[in-house]
Amino acid sequence: MPGGKARDDVAELLSGPTFANVIAEVRRMFDFIIIDAPPLGIFTDANVLINRADAALMVVRAGKTRYAMVDKLLEQFPRERMLGVVLNRADEQLESNSYYHQQRYYRPRALLRR
Repeated sequence: MPGGKARDDVAELLSGPTFANVIAEVRRMFDFIIIDAPPLGIFTDANVLINRADAALMVVRAGKTRYAMVDKLLEQFPRERMLGVVLNRADEQLESNSYYHQQRYYRPRALLRR
């Protein structure tokens, strides 16, 4: 679902009853809802959206995002709702025999063939 045109009152719209109704309706239709929010700390939209979400993943850019900023942003959110942090745009290549490079790491156990 597209976000629409840029507006000055996005945080107010996301906090309001219309957006709450949209989220409630979408929850009835789908098992999982993924909301791609703008950067934390720059826009208030992400802070408002995380309050409507069951859980969150923080995406940080390698070589760009400072540790202090990640720590500061993580302090704002309940730890039990943070699923983790994704490191994006890392230059380092994984070895083909690395545990994290193997395809079975990414598949839930229920999907693995026995």
